Amino acid sequence: MVEGLRQVCKNYTMDPSMAAFNDVRSPDKFDNAYFNNILKGLGLLASDYLLGVDPRTRPIVEQYAKDEKVFFLGFFKCNGEGFYVWCQDWS
Repeated sequence: MVEGLRQVCKNYTMDPSMAAFNDVRSPDKFDNAYFNNILKGLGLLASDYLLGVDPRTRPIVEQYAKDEKVFFLGFFKCNGEGFYVWCQDWS
């Protein structure tokens, strides 16, 4: 996965249409796949790994991975109701 991203991103300064996704399972869907990926060791960044192993954040990662509705509620609580309305229209 990392090598694939390196290939896609190698000409990022010359190709403005370049796009890369850190969630290959559902790149065009707003879901909790990111948290499932962390638990499977598929995070791309060191911070992804740390979220999965730090005892302060792992319970949150596990909860969001297990229950997508809980993730949505947490996300929208942090980002405001206006974003929730926008996401409903977008999905």
